[in-house]
Amino acid sequence: MNRTVFIKALCDSYLHIIGNGASLTNIYYFSALAKHLESTDSEITRRHRTYLDCLRSTGVRVELFRFKEKKFWCNHCRNIIIRHEEKETDVAIAVRLFESFYTDESDTVVIMSGDTDIVPAVQKEILILDNHFLFRCGRERFRVCRDVEGKPIYG
Repeated sequence: MNRTVFIKALCDSYLHIIGNGASLTNIYYFSALAKHLESTDSEITRRHRTYLDCLRSTGVRVELFRFKEKKFWCNHCRNIIIRHEEKETDVAIAVRLFESFYTDESDTVVIMSGDTDIVPAVQKEILILDNHFLFRCGRERFRVCRDVEGKPIYG
């Protein structure tokens, strides 16, 4: 349960950066259950579901997606290797962003992700909808996001 509390506290900690009396409206958590790993760790999805239940109990809105099997050719061992990639999550985040702004649910969005695939959607939504984002990717520092006029939102 501690990690769950930390997610809300972490989101709350960004409010002073946003300013103007910002308040936390919703926290969305996008994920996928790694069912493909159950053969090596039979408890992996149970632990993940328990964590997701803890998130839900604090009001976090959990949205689950899936992993898809993908085959790769390995030039080193000269075999086909099967890997799994999370699917639909990036698109779901982009759709949620658009919906959040279009319905006036949010004025500003904070994205914490280790995946930079969402960056093009963020850039396009800033241009089209004149919205503001703070974006954090993995262990990197904040990316400088700019509004339509090119002014830094946070840098």
